[in-house]
Amino acid sequence: MSLVGIIANPAAGKDIRRLVAGAMVIDNQTKVGMIYRLLVGLNTMGVDEAAIMPDEANLGAQAIDRFTRRGDAERRCEGHLAARVLHMPWSGGPEDSRRAAHVLHQAGAGCIITLGGDGTVRIVSRGAETTPLLAVSTGTNNVLPSFVEPTIAGMAAGAVATKRVPLQEAAARQKWIEVQVDDGRRDRALVDAALVRGLFVGTRAVWRGADLRVIVVTRADPASAGLSALVGAVAYAHPDHHFGLVLRLRRDGARTLCGLLSPGLPVELAYDRAEQLPVGQSWSTTVAEPMLVTLDGEREIALHPGQTVTMSLRDDGPWLVDARRALRRAAQSGQWPPSAPRDSTHNATWR
Repeated sequence: MSLVGIIANPAAGKDIRRLVAGAMVIDNQTKVGMIYRLLVGLNTMGVDEAAIMPDEANLGAQAIDRFTRRGDAERRCEGHLAARVLHMPWSGGPEDSRRAAHVLHQAGAGCIITLGGDGTVRIVSRGAETTPLLAVSTGTNNVLPSFVEPTIAGMAAGAVATKRVPLQEAAARQKWIEVQVDDGRRDRALVDAALVRGLFVGTRAVWRGADLRVIVVTRADPASAGLSALVGAVAYAHPDHHFGLVLRLRRDGARTLCGLLSPGLPVELAYDRAEQLPVGQSWSTTVAEPMLVTLDGEREIALHPGQTVTMSLRDDGPWLVDARRALRRAAQSGQWPPSAPRDSTHNATWR
């Protein structure tokens, strides 16, 4: 039995950056349509079962209802997918995503599809353990999630879950930042962890560049949005590089950068220097004023003066499926949907 999980963050695409930066809004009905198309893609690739995280907007239930009401005229290249909403306790908060990922991992899911941004992927990774993730963008800062058609994403997740494509040929293991505070608190970031001035978590999303003091990243590219884009304006770090970067920002820094803090929100900041952080190495500091640690663009951990925080770069993070790579490999190897016609010329253009 092949099982694929779907975790759609109902809050993704709706935070304060819609007001301060003009970022794109993704409403609930758009998400319902995306989940429906994920189900179509999974069915096309012959997945047996799909399980969707419950939420207060009933996104999964609405998508399942639409999926089960399709007429015969709409059925093409399909299997017999059974779709259901996960039976689990939920509260309507971020912890639901971690809990759902854990339930899916325990149930033996072959892949978990996330709908959200970098923050959603981070939370899901905490519960998914070794279960591969396929991240579809509906958030604000989307370094890890891709803007991929959900039907294609469903087919790609199905190719991995049904083992039509070996995981190593469809996915890459991600670098991550392990964050530890000297009082025992621990968490993780998959793209960026930063120190910002402040006392309160508040709206969580970082949208004021002036409060930033240090940014630690697993990757950096100016052609993106978010804290890693600010570092990318100074130096480049590819996901496959065996290092990350540490950028120290100072109001009286001798150099300036201009980067995209959020869609529609370029900022100019002064900085001191950027340096490499090799995999297996750590960076730490003791703060002299109240600080907040951000994880993948959201304020999460409050630090009091005198506390020490350590950020370590590791390369044993979650497996992240590349939808396009997965489907190309499936086509190349002849592992296409089960009802697709086969003949002696199949794969000819791939050889």
